[in-house]
Amino acid sequence: MDPVLVFSLVMIALVALKFRSFKLWDELMELVHRNHLAEWEQIGQPIGYFWRPEEPAVRTLPSMGARRKLTMAWLSEVPDWMAEDGPERVKLAAWRLTLWGSWIGIAVVGMALVGLQLLD
Repeated sequence: MDPVLVFSLVMIALVALKFRSFKLWDELMELVHRNHLAEWEQIGQPIGYFWRPEEPAVRTLPSMGARRKLTMAWLSEVPDWMAEDGPERVKLAAWRLTLWGSWIGIAVVGMALVGLQLLD
């Protein structure tokens, strides 16, 4: 099998996985905004990658900063206000899975490319 084809298919799958993590984050932020507005405001009014609320008071740069901080925090933490069986918790778990999957996949591809260069 052509190694370029394999590499291309793996990279396409990783890009699709990454975009799915973006979409899950957007859905999560929309759920938090709709169901837990006070908490959403308290965590800095984070926006999604493609989703943003219609309120004109939401400012893009601070909301992007809040998204970045929240991304790092929610990789390992679950907010107290998030119900264990709520839709936010399900989205959070799915987002974590896709984000970690894309990061690990990219790392594996990178290590494989380095390994192939060392063999030459």
